[in-house]
Amino acid sequence: MLTEKEKSKRYGRKQVKRPDNIEVVQGTSADIEILRITIKPHNPTNSVNLAQLMVVLVFIVFPLTNLRFSQGSLSEELPSLFLAIGFILIWAVIIFKLLHKTLIEFFNKVSISIDGETLRIKAGPIPQRGVIEAFEISRITQFFCVRHRQRQRRGLFYSYSLNVKTPDGSVCLIDNMGEKQALFAEQILEDTLGIIDVKTTGEYPERPKSASQIGHR
Repeated sequence: MLTEKEKSKRYGRKQVKRPDNIEVVQGTSADIEILRITIKPHNPTNSVNLAQLMVVLVFIVFPLTNLRFSQGSLSEELPSLFLAIGFILIWAVIIFKLLHKTLIEFFNKVSISIDGETLRIKAGPIPQRGVIEAFEISRITQFFCVRHRQRQRRGLFYSYSLNVKTPDGSVCLIDNMGEKQALFAEQILEDTLGIIDVKTTGEYPERPKSASQIGHR
């Protein structure tokens, strides 16, 4: 772990206080798990996704309530029946994707833990694809944050991701985070693992010119 003097020298970056939507449990060197961070849901666009879901539901329910079949033979009704089934299946897929995304952004928590020589990540209670469950700490040379711009009808939103630098390149560990969440997670993970914070290409926030003279790749 870094000393207090090393923690205070973050190469042009201020210390980030723990946000209320992050829980931290720190163990000792005798514990198998020496750190666990639990990140609660945070996404300014989840209300937009919920509104999109409601609009889709209206578009599918309204036509179905007005759907009428003729009183003719089965062969005459089959085209209308197949059309209705196809309509329902297409919109069902759209609704499922929007609902799954919205529920994840409202309810899912992500935990990061340092377990021996492994960095473990869990997301739940809703299953979420694309989450790296385990990462070898020996491969990590740096943690860094990236800002992502998202354009919605209501305006421009930003989300943040926590990434790691390895000898083979960069890997995104967690996305869709708040600004303070991502910066604090980077800070505490580097402090716990004794990783000196240095400038990384594409990271957020951008470093002052003096930082490039102190840390380099």
